[in-house]
Amino acid sequence: MGILESILRPIVLGLVQGLTEFLPISSSGHLIVLPKLFGWPDQGLAFDLFLHLGTLLAILILFWKDWLGILKGIVFIKNKQYSSDRKLLLLILIGILPALIFGLCFGDLIGEKLRLPWLVGANLIFWALVLWVADIYTRKREHTTEVNKIKPKHAIITGLFQAIALIPGGSRSGLSITGGLFAGMSRKAAVKFSFMMSAPLILGAALLKGIEWLYAPHMVPWARISISPMSNQYDLIVGFIFAFISGLLAIKLLNYIATRKNFLPFVIYRIIIGTLIILFL
Repeated sequence: MGILESILRPIVLGLVQGLTEFLPISSSGHLIVLPKLFGWPDQGLAFDLFLHLGTLLAILILFWKDWLGILKGIVFIKNKQYSSDRKLLLLILIGILPALIFGLCFGDLIGEKLRLPWLVGANLIFWALVLWVADIYTRKREHTTEVNKIKPKHAIITGLFQAIALIPGGSRSGLSITGGLFAGMSRKAAVKFSFMMSAPLILGAALLKGIEWLYAPHMVPWARISISPMSNQYDLIVGFIFAFISGLLAIKLLNYIATRKNFLPFVIYRIIIGTLIILFL
């Protein structure tokens, strides 16, 4: 690998992680395909950990008021002023429960057997069409549920769709938004709830990566950064920064589209990318 490619690789992977984590186009699908496309080796656990931390910071900063309200609701648990914040936390926990159960039961199988380019491509196409149907369904409804009116049934349906996204190519963001739309949420509510649910899931993924990294065999803590496949200090810092910046941009873009446009551009993009993956990888 040349010097220029070594410099560009963490930038590209950081940008892709941040954009695809929040846009409904599948982060796992892109991060599986990109190394195969460019012939890059696996980037290593340390780098994956820092990418997750970059996207986590983006979601915490842009929704800091919501997280602060939730924190106050936990600390001042008897204060009725924060009852809506405690309700939102409960709904988030309900929403992520299916993904946690599905991941614990089938995570190893998915990691070992389903990270196949043709399957990624097929999932990109199929779930793009489902998102399109959900978007049309929402436009035809006269009344849709906003964020402050979300109920457990909305969270459960959204969570079940989100669990399916553990299969590469599905897109956690795309499927949780799809589930929210089918559950009766407005575009804006489905997008925001998807973002809020992403934080504990990204944190959980980062913790798992961190634990796996710390307890990797034949490695000592002070040596790991220098001997992981792609985890020197430059890679970690650059990957983190670009995942954070692109995550911020992706969240703002999706919020804009949710309030003013529709999801058709993402549907078209997914179909094109999915078809190219099936044909050429």
